[in-house]
Amino acid sequence: MNIFFSYLIYFIVFSISLAIILLASRLKSSSSKLPPGRKGWPVIGESLEFAVASKTGNPERFIKDRMNKYSPEVFQTSLLGENMAVMCGDSGNKFLFSNEDKLVTTWWPNFMKKILSS
Repeated sequence: MNIFFSYLIYFIVFSISLAIILLASRLKSSSSKLPPGRKGWPVIGESLEFAVASKTGNPERFIKDRMNKYSPEVFQTSLLGENMAVMCGDSGNKFLFSNEDKLVTTWWPNFMKKILSS
């Protein structure tokens, strides 16, 4: 009978711990201020989908599909191992260029730094 109670206590502690971890991760993800979108597979991201759209001669299709699916203003994605937000439309361009070097900074992805430094 003691073995039964010890297993029962382990199960209860495990269940409560798992519930706390899941609740904390949901609260953390819902409180973040990220634009809608998806990042795709780790490291690869959505690079393959972008490459396919580019190879067919229509890379704008990649952007337009995500604008229709997530938001016509801004969405997040991951290309070539870099997470990024893509701003579309007049309001996105106005925000980007009016806040240059204040809220938005320019950067080069790591692969570009390696290519250009050699």
